[in-house]
Parts: sequence; C-alpha cells; structure tokens
Amino acid sequence: RRPGLAAAAAALSLAMLGLGAAALMVLARPLVPDFPYAAAWGLLVVVLAAQIAPLSINGLGVQEALFTLCLTQAAGWTVEDAVAYGLLVRLLTILTSLPGLPVTLRLLRRSPAAG
Repeated sequence: RRPGLAAAAAALSLAMLGLGAAALMVLARPLVPDFPYAAAWGLLVVVLAAQIAPLSINGLGVQEALFTLCLTQAAGWTVEDAVAYGLLVRLLTILTSLPGLPVTLRLLRRSPAAG
C-alpha cells in the first residue's frame, strides 16, 4: 500500500548491511591489514544467513564457527586469528546491544504477562 515506506525500509536495511560489513572490515584490520571490503560483505551475508537458522539462541556458536571456517578456508587466516575475530565480533554485538537493556527491562515490567 505504501511503496515509499517499503523502499525506505529496504534502503535502511541495505545501509545497515553496508555498515555491518564496514565494521567487520575495521575489526579485521589488526589481524589482517589488507582485509578487503568485498570479503567482509560476503562474510557478513553468509554469517547472517546462518544466524537466522534455528540452530542456537541468537546464532551463538554458529557465528563463531562460520567465521572460523570461512576465514581459514577461503581467506587463509590462521585458526587463532579467525577464532579471535569471531569472538571479537560477538563481543562487539553484545556491547552495542547493552544500551537497549534498560528499555527492554522497563517494557517487560509493564507487560501484563510479567506479573
């Protein structure tokens, strides 16, 4: 009904994916200084696709395993660097999610199902 709204949502989604790929690239710089943006974009797509599969809560373990697999097999990283990278990305995800915790807790307290 509202194609403008759908187009705006699609544009914002692509922008978020682009920023996610840029973040992956920046995080990779200390481990692999010449990590290309195209590789970060491809890695992001693979990991995000696997995270939505109902294999674990929030893709926990799946993300790290995929980073390790993709980066060692396709990009030639050492296992240590790939595991460190996967854990670094997970830590960044947790840290960037923490500001929403107070809002979530407040909403849960207001919920009729909460008590």
